[in-house]
Amino acid sequence: DPLVGGLSISGVFDLESLVDVSFNSDLRLDPQSAREVSPVYLDPRVHAPLLLAAGAEETSEFIRQSRSLWERWPRCRPVTRDGPLFVASKHHFSVLTEFADPQSELFTATMAMFENG
Repeated sequence: DPLVGGLSISGVFDLESLVDVSFNSDLRLDPQSAREVSPVYLDPRVHAPLLLAAGAEETSEFIRQSRSLWERWPRCRPVTRDGPLFVASKHHFSVLTEFADPQSELFTATMAMFENG
């Protein structure tokens, strides 16, 4: 495989949840098309480790989405993890600041995944 690993932060993997949002007028998803393009309902094409992360202060939907993909893509779980990484005291707009600190859990988990991939 050309990829050794991936990282998704605050990912949306079940697009069915977007059908009823206001910006769906741009996306034009209906329940069927949303399901057809949702990663949680697809098989991964690459079996490289995928670190799923989100701020622990995210909405419950972002947390659910990360847990759901973790459950559905077991062959893509990093060997260094036993579940998605939920970064304490961080939310959707602050979680990326963790990359400024090489001692942070998100930074070290990302590096460990690529070192072990």
